[in-house]
Amino acid sequence: MASQKERTNEEHNMKNRNPILVVVIFLFAVISGIYTVVHYEPHYVPRNSIEPIPIDSRTFVLHPNQEIKESVFVAQGSVIDERHLPFESAEVVIQKADMVLDKIIADSYGRFQIQLTEGAYVVSATASDAIKASSQIFQVGADHSPDIIIHLLRSVFLKGHVTNAESTPIARAKIELHGIRKDNESVVRAIDPTRSTVHYETYSDNAGFYLFPSLLPGSYSLKASATDYLTHYLPEISAYENTRDLLLNNNAELSIRVIDQNNDPIHLANVELLQTRTKGIFIMMLQTNDKGLCSFSSIKPGFYRIQAHHKDYQQIKKSSLDVELSTDNESHLLILNKPGYAIHGSVLEKSTRSPIPDFGLCLYLKDREGGSEIQYCTTEKDGKFIFTDISKGFYLIKERDEFQNRESKFTTTHWNPPMEFIVQVIDKDIYDLEILAVKKSGISGRVFTKDNKPVEGAFVFTIRGQAEQRTDQNGYYFIPSLKMYSDKTKLTKVYAIHERYGFGVTEGVKYSPGNIATNVDIILNSLIQVRGKIENEQGKPIPNANLVFQTITPKKSQNPVYQKNTVSNEKGEYQFNNVIPNYAKLFASAHGYIEQKKYLESTDDADQQIDFVLIRKEDKKKYSICGYVIDVNNSPVSHAQVDLQVFNPIYEEVIQSVRTDGNGYFAFQNINDTSVRYLIKASTTAFPYLTKKVYDVNYGDEIWILLDFAPKKLTVHLDESKTQFPVRQGAIFSFLLAKDQETDFYPISKLLQRNETALIHTEYIYTPGDYTIYVQGSGTSARQSIEINAESPESIDLHLQLSKDPNEVLYVSGRVINENLTVTKTPFIVRCMMLRPTLQFVDQKYVNFSSNPNRLQEFFIKIPVDGVYEFIYSLQNGTIIKRNLMELIYAAAEPSPSGIGKLLYLPDLVIPEKESTPWKHLPI
Repeated sequence: MASQKERTNEEHNMKNRNPILVVVIFLFAVISGIYTVVHYEPHYVPRNSIEPIPIDSRTFVLHPNQEIKESVFVAQGSVIDERHLPFESAEVVIQKADMVLDKIIADSYGRFQIQLTEGAYVVSATASDAIKASSQIFQVGADHSPDIIIHLLRSVFLKGHVTNAESTPIARAKIELHGIRKDNESVVRAIDPTRSTVHYETYSDNAGFYLFPSLLPGSYSLKASATDYLTHYLPEISAYENTRDLLLNNNAELSIRVIDQNNDPIHLANVELLQTRTKGIFIMMLQTNDKGLCSFSSIKPGFYRIQAHHKDYQQIKKSSLDVELSTDNESHLLILNKPGYAIHGSVLEKSTRSPIPDFGLCLYLKDREGGSEIQYCTTEKDGKFIFTDISKGFYLIKERDEFQNRESKFTTTHWNPPMEFIVQVIDKDIYDLEILAVKKSGISGRVFTKDNKPVEGAFVFTIRGQAEQRTDQNGYYFIPSLKMYSDKTKLTKVYAIHERYGFGVTEGVKYSPGNIATNVDIILNSLIQVRGKIENEQGKPIPNANLVFQTITPKKSQNPVYQKNTVSNEKGEYQFNNVIPNYAKLFASAHGYIEQKKYLESTDDADQQIDFVLIRKEDKKKYSICGYVIDVNNSPVSHAQVDLQVFNPIYEEVIQSVRTDGNGYFAFQNINDTSVRYLIKASTTAFPYLTKKVYDVNYGDEIWILLDFAPKKLTVHLDESKTQFPVRQGAIFSFLLAKDQETDFYPISKLLQRNETALIHTEYIYTPGDYTIYVQGSGTSARQSIEINAESPESIDLHLQLSKDPNEVLYVSGRVINENLTVTKTPFIVRCMMLRPTLQFVDQKYVNFSSNPNRLQEFFIKIPVDGVYEFIYSLQNGTIIKRNLMELIYAAAEPSPSGIGKLLYLPDLVIPEKESTPWKHLPI
C-alpha cells in the first residue's frame, strides 16, 4: 500500500513541475542516444552461444571487403646540363595521365627521388637559368628501376668592351655570333627548326660595352665591325668564357703557313707579298720558321698576292694565292711540292721465280677505307716495274683488275689471301721489291639444251659468283681466274641459267693452280611450271594475291635476276609457266596478310606444286629460335654476335642479328616463315675471334653453340736454295707472326738461330684467322700469308722461300792514320775478299789524301752477306799489309747515319809517315 501511494504522489508532482525542466530532460535524452549510436562498440559473444541460421539456395553469404595494398617502387634521377654539370634547385614535376602527382626540388647535386606505384609516368624539369624545359617518359615496376637523366640547356652570357689600339672605346660596333658545328661536341643549333644554326647580334654602347644576356651553350664564331676599322674575326670562341674584350685595328696581320704535299711544314721557305692592284709591286719577303709559319704585320687593306718558293721544292698552283684583306687577321696556307720517291721491283712466278712481263700493277694509298688508286704500270720484259713521284706514307701494290690483265696467264688477286705487297715510303727510294704471282686456274666448256643444242647468252658462274659471264653463239664459256686457297687441287660447281631454256649445274669440277679444266659441259633442264593455291588459316582461298617468282644469284653478281609476277584467281590458284626449275624464291602477299617467302630447290625438270597459307597481320604468331653460346669450359660467352640466315647452297640471307647477354643467351623473335631452313652463325667480337656455324635449324629450337678452336701446330721451313749465298751456321733471323687486320692480337716476335740441319721454327696457333709470317736475317727475307681455321689440319707445314732483302745492307768503314794520329798523306788501295761462306772478291777502294784533304783517309765498302772477310791494304810505296780475318755480322752493326742499312767500323790502320814514292807493284 505504501508503494502505491508513493507512486501516486510522484505522478502528481510530475504534473506540477515546470515545463522548461521537461524540455531540458528531453534534450538530454536525445543527445545521449546519438552519442551511444556513434560510439557503439559491439561486445564479443561466444560463437557457441549463437543459434545457427539455416541457409537455403536463395540465401547469399556476404564477406567483408579486404584492403589491397599496391607495391611501391623508388624512382630516382638527376638534372644535368650539356656539360654534365648538375642543375641545383631545378624543379621536377611528375605526371600521370595529364595529372600532376608531385613537384620536387633537386638538391645541390641535381638529384631527386620519389616513391611511385607501378605504371608509366612523365617527368619534366625546369630551372631558372635553363633555356627551356625538358621532359621524358619512364616506366616503374618490378622489372624497371629507372635512373632518370634529364638534360637541360643552361643559359650563358657573353660581355666585353670594344676598343681601338689607343684603348679608346668604340661606340655602335656591331658584334655577331654564329653557332658552329663541331664533331664529338655539343652543336649550337637554333631553337627554330627552320634554321640549322643560331645567330645573335648586338651593338656596343657609348662606353664600348656589349652584352649577350642569354645564349645557347656551345661554340661560336665572332665577327666585330665598325666604321673606319677593319673587321675583327674570331673563328671559334666558347660561350662559357662569359667575358671577351675586342680590339679593332686599321691595319691587318697576315699569317702564312707553308707545307708540302705530305702536310709537313717547310722550314726557311721564302714567302713574298705583292700588291696586285699596282701591277704586282713587291712589298716584302719573309722566311718561315721551323713550323712553316711567318706573319706580315701592319698591312693596309687591299688586294694582294702571296707566293712561296724554296730551292728544294717545286712550285704548283697552290704555291700562290690572291687575297683581299678585309679583316684585321687572316691566315692562309701555301703548298709546295716535294719531289717524290720511287718504288722499284719485279713480278716473279711463285714456283720458278722467273720474271713475268706485261703484268699490270696498281699502287694504292693505304687508308682506313682500304685504299685509293694513285698510279698504275706494266712490267717490262725482265719483269721489272717502277712507280715514281711517290710521297711518304703506306702503300699497297697489287694486280690490276681482271679485265686489264685478261691477256696475262698469271694472277695475284685470285690467290687467297691475295698476294699483295704493303710498303712504307719514309725518306728514300725503295728497291728490289718482289711480288709473286701464280698461273691462273680456269674452267672451260659449253652449255647445251636437253636436245644437245648449244645455248647462246646463258649466264655462267661458279658457286662463289666468280668470273660470271655469258656464253657465246656456240654456247662456249671460259672462266679464267678461280681463287686458290693452297697449291692443292680443289672442287667447285659451275652453274648456268637461261631465261628461256632453264637451269643447269655441273658436279664437282677439279681445278688446280696453272691448270685449265676443259670440256666441262652443262645441260640445261627444261623450263617447268610452278603452280599452287593461296589460302588463309581457315582454309578459305585468297583471290587477287600477289605472287613473285625470282631466281637467286650470288651476292657478288652484277647481273639482274629473272623475275615474273602474277595474281591468284577467285579460287586462290596461281600458275607460273616456263620458269627456271632450280634455286628460286617465291613471294606471296595480300592486303591485310603477312608476306610469306618460300624457296624452290627442284633437282629435276618436273612441275612443282607450292601452296601458301597466309596469316592475317592481326593474328601474327611470334615464332622464335633461342639458345646459348658457350666456350670450351662450358662458360657463357657474352656479347657474342649471333646472325640468323636463310640458308641455301648459293645464297645466304641475314634475317636478324643479336648479341648474347651475360649468360650467353640469345633469342630471335617474330620468325614468320616456318617453311625454310635456317643457318645460325655465332662469332666473338674480341680476342680470341672465334666463329661457329650451325645448319638446318628450325623455328622453336633451342640450341647450344660451342665456340672452340683446337690449337694448330704451324711449322715454318725456310728454303735457302734461291739465295745468292748459303746461310752461314749460327746466323740470326727475326721471326714475326702477325694476325691480319686485328688490332687486339699481339704479334709473336722472336729471334731464331740457324742450326746445323735446316731453318725450321714451330709455333702453335690458338685462334683462327688470316696470318702473315715475316722472316728477315743474314741479308735475306721472306713473307707469306696463310689462312688457319677450324678445318685446317692439326699440323701445318709452311715453306718460305728466302730471297735477297733490299733493306738489309751492311757497310764497312775503315781509316788509315799515321803515328801521331793525324791525317796521313800516303795514298792506298784497300781490297776486300770474302773467305766464307764462299771464296770471292768483293770490292776494292782507292783513297787519296788530295781528294779529301779535310778528312782522315777513310773508305766505305758494301758487304753482300754475313761471313768471314779479309782486308788487304796496298800502300803507294809498294808495302802490302794483310789484316787479320774478321767475321762481319749484320746484327752487330750500328744504324747507318744515312738511314740506309747498317755500318760497321774496322780498327784504324796506323802506318809511319814516309815520303811518297811511285808504286812498285799494285795487286790486281
